[in-house]
Amino acid sequence: MTRKRGGGRGRAAGYRPPRSQREHITAAAGVLVVVVFTVITVWALGPHPDGGSNGGDNTPTVASTSTSLGDTTTTTVAPG
Repeated sequence: MTRKRGGGRGRAAGYRPPRSQREHITAAAGVLVVVVFTVITVWALGPHPDGGSNGGDNTPTVASTSTSLGDTTTTTVAPG
């Protein structure tokens, strides 16, 4: 078995001209679009400080127990 010199590329690979500036700009624009879309999606679907964007009941429930009478009461506290 013979071994090729020069990193295994040999002459079969041939000369590859450098990529054009237009191809670089297209690739960079594609990456930028994906990053901006991801940031907007994470922001839109993430929790917000006002707590009203994700739907559902965001009212916290606080349960308190009274051991002197043996009964349990649940109190709902409105935010704000």
